[in-house]
Formats: sequence, C-alpha cells, structure tokens
Amino acid sequence: MDPVELEHVIGFSGDHANVVCCHPRDPRCVLVGMGRNVVLQNLDDDHDQKFLQGHDEAVSAVAVSANGTFVASGQEGSKRSAVPEAEIIVWDLAQQVDVYRLRGIRGGVRSVGFSSDEMFLAGSGMDGSLFIWDMQTGELLANMSTNNVTTSLKWDVPRPGDNPRRPEYLLYATVGHQVMSFRLRYSVASMQYQVQEEPFRLPAGLVREYMDCTLSPCGEMLMLCTSVGDVNVYQISSQVYRASFPLCSGGAQTIHSEGPFVFVGGGDGTIKRLVGQGADWRLDNEISVQGSVSSLTSSRDEHSITLVAGTTSGNVYTIDANTMAVVREIKSESQGLVAVAFKRGSSVDEVLAGFESGAVRAFDARKGGGRQVWEIAVAHRDGVSSLCSTHLFYATGGLRGGVRLWSRTSKSQLFEFSDHISRPVTGLLPDVKQAHLLHSCGADKCVFTYDLKKERRMVQHQWRDGGVLTALTQRLDSENELLTAGTDGCLLTWDCDVEHPVSQVQVHGQALGFSCVQVSPLTGHFVAASSTDARVRIWDLATGALVATTPGNGFVGISAISWSPDEKQIVAVGEDKCITVWNFYADAVLQTNEEKHK
Repeated sequence: MDPVELEHVIGFSGDHANVVCCHPRDPRCVLVGMGRNVVLQNLDDDHDQKFLQGHDEAVSAVAVSANGTFVASGQEGSKRSAVPEAEIIVWDLAQQVDVYRLRGIRGGVRSVGFSSDEMFLAGSGMDGSLFIWDMQTGELLANMSTNNVTTSLKWDVPRPGDNPRRPEYLLYATVGHQVMSFRLRYSVASMQYQVQEEPFRLPAGLVREYMDCTLSPCGEMLMLCTSVGDVNVYQISSQVYRASFPLCSGGAQTIHSEGPFVFVGGGDGTIKRLVGQGADWRLDNEISVQGSVSSLTSSRDEHSITLVAGTTSGNVYTIDANTMAVVREIKSESQGLVAVAFKRGSSVDEVLAGFESGAVRAFDARKGGGRQVWEIAVAHRDGVSSLCSTHLFYATGGLRGGVRLWSRTSKSQLFEFSDHISRPVTGLLPDVKQAHLLHSCGADKCVFTYDLKKERRMVQHQWRDGGVLTALTQRLDSENELLTAGTDGCLLTWDCDVEHPVSQVQVHGQALGFSCVQVSPLTGHFVAASSTDARVRIWDLATGALVATTPGNGFVGISAISWSPDEKQIVAVGEDKCITVWNFYADAVLQTNEEKHK
C-alpha cells in the first residue's frame, strides 16, 4: 500500500473558463478542474470525490464526451521544461486511467471539445494553435495556427458525406473578432479524414470579440456570445446573420444550450435563460451570482434540468434551470490560500485556512464534511501568512508582520505582538508542553517565543546566515527543540536556552528549498515537509529515512501543510487556491520497516 493517498480537495479558483462540465450519464456528477487534478464531484455529497491525476500544472480546460466514455483535460504550460508545453490528457472515465497524452500546444490549453460521436477531439492553446486528433488512434489529424487565441470550440452533429460510411464533420471556433469553421471529409486517397477551413461570413461593420458559442436546441442556429454583452444568431445552412440582441452589461462570457433553453453567463454575474426558435429569442428568466461566470454546464434527467456554474470569485453554483433558483453553493476563495491548521482541543474536527485576502475560515473536516463552519472576514488587512490553534486562542500571523490572538468563542481580537516588523510571519506554533507559550518565525529570520498569560515576548533568536525562515515546528522527543525550515533547504534546531542553532542539516541542497515543515503531533515519529518542487515528503525522525513522497502532480506551489491530530491525514494549501487532504498510513510505513529489518 502507498503510504500517502489523495482523499479530498476543497476549492475552485475560477481562474479558467471551460473547467466545469457535467457527466452526461450521471446527473449528480460534475467534473471540475481543481489545481492539478480533475475532480469527479457528487453534487449531493461534498466529500464524495474521485480524482484524475496526471498533470504537472493547473488544469485549464475540461471536456467530457457525449456518451461519457472519455474526459479530456488540458493544463497550463509546464514550468518544468525549457519549452512551456501544455499537455492534454484523454482519460477513460470508467477506468479512470489515461488513454492518450497529446502534446503540441504551448503556453496553456484554452479549450477542448469532443465530436458528438467521440471520434475526434479538438484542442486550442494560448499560443494561437488549434489541433484535431483522431480518438480511435490518438494520431494528430490537423495542426493549424490562428491569429488569435481560440476561446471556444463547438462540433456540429455528423452529417452524411460523399462516402456513405464516413460522415462529414463541421467544427466551429471563436477566434478573437472572427468565427472560423472547419470541415472534416474522409479521403479515399489518403485513407483518412482531411481538414479544410471554410469561410464564415460576418456582417460588414460588426466587430465583436467572440467568447463562446453553442448550437440552438434544434441545431439550425449557431449562437455566439460576445465581450460587449451581445448574443449573435447565425443560420448554419446559409451562414447568414439573423439576429443580435444585448444581454449582459459586463460582457457575455459563456453560452450553453440544454433542452428547450439557451443559457448565457455574463461578466456582470448574471445567468440569463432564453427561449425561442430560429432567430426569434427572448429573455425568459435570470439569476445573479457572485463573480463573473466563467464556466457553464448542465445535466438533465427525466424531470428536470440542473445548471452548474463556476465563477471568478471561486464559487460553484448548482441551479434549478426551471425555476432559476440556486439549489446549492460551494464557496471557495478567489485569492490564494497561504496557511492551514487543525483546530485543537475540540471534539469537532475543523480545518482552519488563511487567505491572502486577510480572511480566516474554518471547514468541517469530518467524513461527509467540507462545509464552512465560521469565518473571520479580516484577520489581517494585508493578508494572512500563518495561523494555528491553541487550547486558549486562535493565533494568526500577517503578511506585513504582526501576531494576533483571537477568542475561540467570539472570534474577536484579544491582543497583538508586533515583533516581526513589516515582514511576513511564516510560522506559528503553540508549545507542545506549555499551552501558554506561543512560538513564531518570520521572513526577518527571527524566532520569538511569547508568554500568552503575561502578553509579552520571552525569548528571541535570529538566524544571520543562509536563507529566509519559511516554517516552524517542534519535536516531541529529545528536549522539545524547535525546528525551522528555510529557502536554502536547511533544517535548523533551536534550544530556547541557546542563542544560535544547536544543529544544522541541509536536506535538499540550496536548489530545493523548503516552504513548510511540521512534526506529527500524536507520536512525534514523523516530520513532513514541502519543497519548491511541489511535493510533500515524510521522514522517520528516529532513523532519518524518507518514508513517503506525494506525487508531483498533487499541488501547485504549496504554501502550508498541517497534520491532523491523529496523524492519519496531512492537509496542504497553495497557489492553486485549493485545500488538499491526503491520507497517511503509518501502519504501511511500519510494516515496510519491519520487512527491511528481517
């Protein structure tokens, strides 16, 4: 058994369009790009998740095929290679394994889309490229370069062609101020499909930036939304402009057709429902949500249609399409998570999270949890950089210095220490033996110990060599020394009675610094640390042996980690604006150690 296993992800950044899509066969399942993972989320149960893991950067586009056979996920350009290649992975959804890894796009994948019969996949990049692959073989069918970023791709239904056994396909692409169409015809001479661009006539003088497109419910009209808030309607058979009507003051960002309706998501946070036919459409109903609507998808069963919308504020909304009422809202944070901790001294398992916005929030970490429990809206005006929970208080550190203590009951501020002047407080830690002592470290290379009863600083250390101190933890054995990690890849051991570090160990080397570190809180047998390669490593403190490493595709820039009080889980947060929970199986480690010593 692998000692670490991904258990749960909380958070949706809203940074990318086209990263939310509903499962075509399971109306309660939605696929969401969260960090480097594609999460299969049960809409009825926040904790019921499955994961598609394989990307080394944040997922930037997701699409599922019409029958639910395949999922395609594209990513941002890789920062691990000289060429910022952005891979598209095609997954077998039933088996949850990758089928193809498609390369060629650079700088980031903007959009992906399957043909309705799952024969072809189209993908576009931030570099202006447009690719089409054959899903029977994974072979590249066409590679085209456009003069702008292709923001959306829409396949028309296959139609009979010259070859009775090989239908023709039409692909529409919105590219800046133009709409492009590509026809796929089977060539007997080459024994494969050939791609040919066909003209798409736009009205003279109508200059719009096209954001997304969809087919009308009957399939006879192509409907496009624009950055100025218009929806333009074109007749596919003649490619004649038929109608244009304004809808969204903040620009129409995404458009989606389902059942008898067409839905438009706006930059002003509105989702509008249109009804009609041909070129005659009218606004039927609407709803307002928080943030610009970046992703819009739907599922349906025999009785109802459910909309799922993702917004730039980091929220995901489930909406009853018949009443246009919000059924459920999953709140996230549009700014980065920079701190995480478990609540101490409570029968309720709560994960505390700090944000660059200055907020501190608590989430239910029990099975079936994930919901927000409470919030301090502005703990630090310039942003939270670290936090912890003591048996007496909540403690938070700010990005501009300052350690603040908060009441566990009222969540009101009690007092503040201002020793880390204008530099981030990078670590906060309640003493493992004396609950009234609190330790901190900062980017100023200082380590302080505070007496919370006397409300004053007791001990000060300063590291004058090496890198910036990024994290702080404490051993449960030996003399309960403090451990600090730094950007130079060093672990320093501090004794409260000695001015300078009593030991210094360079674990990685200067090329791979630490971002956070923590000793396991129950037994103290293990220490977990995250590095600049976005992995969490776990060592056995007694032997110094590395016992577990998370996959490199698990995180995007780890800001903080925390053990659960029972040592069975590790929680991490980072630049992907997600809270990620990993299971840790200590028994598997102990069993492996026993086998090695036999």
